[in-house]
Amino acid sequence: MLLNRSSRPEYGKLRSGNFYILRLGQLNTAQHLPVLMSWFVAQYRASCDDAIHMPKRLELSEFGDLADHLHILVLGASRETWTFQRFAPFSAARIGADLTGAEVTDQRFAPYHRRLDEKLARLLREKAPFYVSTRMDEIGGERVAHRLCIPMSDVGRLITHCTLMLV
Repeated sequence: MLLNRSSRPEYGKLRSGNFYILRLGQLNTAQHLPVLMSWFVAQYRASCDDAIHMPKRLELSEFGDLADHLHILVLGASRETWTFQRFAPFSAARIGADLTGAEVTDQRFAPYHRRLDEKLARLLREKAPFYVSTRMDEIGGERVAHRLCIPMSDVGRLITHCTLMLV
């Protein structure tokens, strides 16, 4: 991520809720995305896909009901652990608990956290948004978890946050 130095705030950190957000133009949407994810991508591109060097306030309300599927993850100081800064209401209803503040590897998030740590490591390596599907066993059979990861930063070039859509 490139940062316009003249817009860099004092001490290098943006105000709470403001981020440098990568454009989804880099996302390969040739794959068949689930309908909810396709709607989100279209709305995201309309509201967030402008100049990357300009910080934006992430307003989840712009996404209406789709915001219920959005987690906001924050990368720890060690750059090895991710925690839920915001746990998606849809997921909270599904598992019966709000895991805001918990690590993404928390067992209460099972089976939805399966291989999520690997995907987030990929996010740090590639520094680009991506979609991935993961097969998982649930009570009653197998299902596919669809994940869309969008890297963000509140300091500039380093990825510090991630928007994770899970359907």
